[in-house]
Amino acid sequence: MTYLESLRARRKTPAAAWHKLRTSMSAERFDFFAVFEGEDDEEFFSHFLYQRFPDKKFRPIVCDGKGGVLALHQSAVAEYGEERNIFFFVDTDHDCLIGRDIYPAQTFSTCGYSIENYFYDSDTVFAGIMRHFRLNPADDLCKEIRTAFEHDRSLFERRSTPIMSYAVALRINDQDPKLDNFGLHALFDLHSSGIRKKPQDFNIFLRAVQATTLPRCELFRVRRLLKGRDPNEFFRGKFVASFVLNFCRKLAKRFENKPKLNGKPLKASMEFGGNSLVNAFIDYIDMPERLSSFFDTIDVKIQAT
Repeated sequence: MTYLESLRARRKTPAAAWHKLRTSMSAERFDFFAVFEGEDDEEFFSHFLYQRFPDKKFRPIVCDGKGGVLALHQSAVAEYGEERNIFFFVDTDHDCLIGRDIYPAQTFSTCGYSIENYFYDSDTVFAGIMRHFRLNPADDLCKEIRTAFEHDRSLFERRSTPIMSYAVALRINDQDPKLDNFGLHALFDLHSSGIRKKPQDFNIFLRAVQATTLPRCELFRVRRLLKGRDPNEFFRGKFVASFVLNFCRKLAKRFENKPKLNGKPLKASMEFGGNSLVNAFIDYIDMPERLSSFFDTIDVKIQAT
């Protein structure tokens, strides 16, 4: 199945989500409806929705994937028309790079690859570490931890860029790489002292994501396309999240011989698990400007209904 065929196959209206929308619309209990790909997306966008619309009631609807969100949009328009108070949130993925970044009305797409990319920012990560490890700003550990993060981040980007570029190239060439099958462990040894790169092998990557080799000239073309771009535009969000959470998860072990300024060992006040990224760092992200503009659209629409 090609990438375009895969995208079309995913556009199926989820029955449970459609039922929730229809029953909620008829009850008229909510000021508006917000449709998300998954619960992490709901958690992320709801944080800002609560800030912007504290006096409004909205019904979150989760579709388990981008295809479900876009299919539900199509069903909602067919049933209710476009001038209703239903708003949709999707990940951009590589859409901007492969020429598929046109979304239906009342749909917001993330500024980077996905919501996880909003957290791939040194200031955001460090602010969360300060809080969750209870660090005093005057502590010498703060500078050491930040230096360690920047070192690992630089290595992560240098090693990951060729692989992520290959993923873009595959999609441009209408292949559907199964990126869920390729994780952080494939590129790095994850030691308590920091990440260490493994030998790069594109054949291992291609087998894992079930794709076929591309001509070298095509890879060079995509490399030129991506040169100078922010990694958040093409680094897969789940991959970025794995890097950030792994760094935080191993931080206490990494600095176990260096107590904090108060004499206590470095220890996290929360567990940095697979789904904890939004919860850990959401308080340190300002509302993205483009999301704020989209909320203006929501405001106008719900005022008119």
